Amino acid sequence: MTGVKLTSAASLAETSGVGVYEDKILIICQDRSAALTHLKLFRENHYNASLATTSRAAFLGIMYDKPKIIFLDPLFNGELNVHLINDIRACDKKVKIVLMLDPAFKETIFQHVAQQQISWVLAKPFCADDLCAVARTLLLG
Repeated sequence: MTGVKLTSAASLAETSGVGVYEDKILIICQDRSAALTHLKLFRENHYNASLATTSRAAFLGIMYDKPKIIFLDPLFNGELNVHLINDIRACDKKVKIVLMLDPAFKETIFQHVAQQQISWVLAKPFCADDLCAVARTLLLG
């Protein structure tokens, strides 16, 4: 299985990638350093991944690239943005959302978001193998 590189507004705005897996992964994380680390890891493991470090780029990526999985760090400007999850779900009801967050925020998230809207919670700190294992499980399952 080979990936096809597509050019879209979202991939031009941020970073696009191509991989062995055709299904797309979108990383939404305001921390550019962490986002680039995750992107590099996915690409090294042949995933078709792109990233968005702003809400605008995230929604362009969802609309144009149609990712199968979104890895989301819901901290934006130092605040927990729970509404972003509902906004993502409004754009795409089928996308699988993986939250990457400090375990201390898990309860707060689920006070505002229905648990069934989230496919996986990846507690920080996590290792590179955890990211790929979650992606593989969700893409194959």
